[in-house]
Amino acid sequence: DFQCGWEAMMHLEKESEQDIYNRILYRRAEVLGLSFTTSQPESYAIVRLACLCRVIEPSRGKKIEEAFAELKLEERQALTKYLRMDGLTSKPAFILCESSNFLENC
Repeated sequence: DFQCGWEAMMHLEKESEQDIYNRILYRRAEVLGLSFTTSQPESYAIVRLACLCRVIEPSRGKKIEEAFAELKLEERQALTKYLRMDGLTSKPAFILCESSNFLENC
């Protein structure tokens, strides 16, 4: 969402890249009615999945959260590990080009 990105850019001189990225994820979670806490890795993964799927409706965000919860523990842990790699604090980072198209059609 443009407004979310614009608001985040207003903090470029005062906050770290990680803080700004977390701000964007927090704002998206808020719009979707999802929980987002940087200390809870799975909440981070769920919000990133919602962003990758271009989810803008709370009902669809809830579906992602429910589907994530249905995964086996090992699957949730592996997915969380990779979705938390951001290139800033966790490396390597993954650029998931065009993954939104793939995820939207799953």
